Amino acid sequence: MSCEKHIHQLFHDRGLRFTFQRELILNILHSFKNPVTVDDIYTEVSKKTGSIDVSTVYRTLELFRDLGIVTIIDIGTRQQGYILDNEFAPHIHLRCKNCGNLESINIQNKIQVLDDLLSGTGFQPDLLDFTISGICNSCLNKKLSPK
Repeated sequence: MSCEKHIHQLFHDRGLRFTFQRELILNILHSFKNPVTVDDIYTEVSKKTGSIDVSTVYRTLELFRDLGIVTIIDIGTRQQGYILDNEFAPHIHLRCKNCGNLESINIQNKIQVLDDLLSGTGFQPDLLDFTISGICNSCLNKKLSPK
């Protein structure tokens, strides 16, 4: 099932309407490979129509997030980035603090590790917003290579 069909079915199953505004914002998210800010999305929306305000963008992104369609990621600039979640399964985002590269790792079979880490706390992690910051292999190799 394609991403769009999955999302349309998700809206239908929840009794939600898939409005023009929601479709436009979804299409804009599809056009970006990396996380984008609300301002980035609103700029693109404004190029296509003047009938959507920034509060609609915020509300739509929050709905998409609640439905598991987008993930909110700390993009390292004291801003949140939104990225279309094509995996629709729990996964970890790895963000390089040096180059900003973002990588996604499916953790469907690794949830036991999280359960072990959180054992006894009663804490329920939100796996749709799980981002680990660090240094990617490429940047690490650049630092270690002799000059």
